[in-house]
Amino acid sequence: DEYLLEPQLLYLNHGSVGTIPRVVHDEHVRRLRQCETNPHIHMWGEVWVEALSKTRSAAAELLHCEADEVALTHNTTEGFNVLAHGLPLGKGDEVLFSRLNHPSASEPWTYHAARRGYTVRRFDIPLDDITGLTIADVVQMHEREIRPETKVLVFPHVDNIVGLRHPTRELVAMARRRGVAFVAVDIAQSLGMMPVNVGAEDADFYAASPHKWVQAPKGLGLLVIRRRVHQQLEPLWVKRQRSTMPKTAEVFEDYSTRNLPAVLALADAIAFQQRLGEGAKETRLLEIAGWFRDRVDASPGL
Repeated sequence: DEYLLEPQLLYLNHGSVGTIPRVVHDEHVRRLRQCETNPHIHMWGEVWVEALSKTRSAAAELLHCEADEVALTHNTTEGFNVLAHGLPLGKGDEVLFSRLNHPSASEPWTYHAARRGYTVRRFDIPLDDITGLTIADVVQMHEREIRPETKVLVFPHVDNIVGLRHPTRELVAMARRRGVAFVAVDIAQSLGMMPVNVGAEDADFYAASPHKWVQAPKGLGLLVIRRRVHQQLEPLWVKRQRSTMPKTAEVFEDYSTRNLPAVLALADAIAFQQRLGEGAKETRLLEIAGWFRDRVDASPGL
């Protein structure tokens, strides 16, 4: 009853798009109507400045980072395009990731590498016994691929092929020890499904699509840029002189006109998910996964 789905539909697709709760939909529609009562003051005035700040703060609370480290983007793909375009990479530098990396977190690097002169390398992770892999195994698979020229390591928190939960904290620590300059994590398949603690895991960048597990309106993304690396990243979008650009992660969302009602509804989506509780959701989803595995194991046809 919390959702708008057709009654006969059992909806399992969070790999690409989630479905928003009724209360989030209603708030989105309310703000759309409100905007059209006076578009100028809502898009360019001070009416929604405080609400936008609260949205950013809600996202930061969900991610466990600082609000000035959060850029409100359109999706995960945009986040990785910002990185592939804007990081200080050139001839002799390498970007490394496994074949479990999603195309949206892979192809931007390949495209910009050809233009900027750095290289991209993929490596295989054996999938024959994926459930038998330990944290140490996953870390070692990545570590043995790192070379002196590896400047960026990219991996998904949870991949969309076999659903391997990558040990973020351990991978980041290993990469730092091996001299990797930047670590970027794709959290599109985990944010909202399980806790993501940016402060504790300590990678440099995190990119997400809240229209999946956070169940926000479509066309919303999050990009975390830690303070320590902010000045090393050039913006993808530019609408003003450099001297007047924001000094925070907001510079990476400097679009001019955008769909503010949807952006503000992100705060409502986060509030809905927080009421459910991160721990309770993760426990319930693990129960469902276990139930599913038991049914498959018990069926000779599967």
